[in-house]
Amino acid sequence: MSHEGPQPAAHPLVEVEGLSKLFGGIHAVDGVSLSVQPGARLGIIGPNGAGKTTLFRLISGQERPTTGKIVFDGRDITRLPRHRRARLGLGRTFQILTLFPSLSPYEHFLLAARTDIRRTRGPERAATALEALGLTAVAHAPVSVLPYGQQRLVEMGMTLCSDATLLLFDEPAAGLGPADREILRERIRDLPEGLTIIVVEHDIELVLDTVQRVACMSDGRIVADGTPDHIRNHPVVQQVYLGTAHQAHGKR
Repeated sequence: MSHEGPQPAAHPLVEVEGLSKLFGGIHAVDGVSLSVQPGARLGIIGPNGAGKTTLFRLISGQERPTTGKIVFDGRDITRLPRHRRARLGLGRTFQILTLFPSLSPYEHFLLAARTDIRRTRGPERAATALEALGLTAVAHAPVSVLPYGQQRLVEMGMTLCSDATLLLFDEPAAGLGPADREILRERIRDLPEGLTIIVVEHDIELVLDTVQRVACMSDGRIVADGTPDHIRNHPVVQQVYLGTAHQAHGKR
């Protein structure tokens, strides 16, 4: 599958403008602006405390910004609650799994497909997701008996079965061993190209291998933004991960 990325569209699917979030007197996110085109894949990286998780929570609606604006598909969603963002097409996974232990992957996917007004497509979507994620052999097993890596894939499959046009993956490799991380890497790479994906992840190599563009955060700001090859060799990114970013861009 090609991962060269789509041609730039006339209008971004996601636009973040001057976004900030204050907790007390601390800027967790500090004036962040970025845009994501339809069908693009963006990774957000940074050390602990960089602001990437807070930015993710602002986009998904878990947190309200102190200042700034979030636009999705041309609509200002800055103040919309999470459930209304989901109806507009934002799907997300969580660091902590939110599955029903007694239900099977297939049943989870049918539940997620109910967001589609054409509900007769539920079984079709579920079967497609099972195949895409390599879960067909365990389609009808309770998720409680599945290995943790497969449970992670079930949660990802639920976003695929919904009407989401933007998928937000929150630390998808959290808790996975090397073998499961490799499987996850391949599954993300093989997702349909038309989907727009934003991944927040501590595993830098997983991000660099699965997206077309990477934004690196430090002290609540984006300090580097470019292709994976650009980010791999970016001096500020290297300083961030060596712990010297504060000196590099004059913060604290």
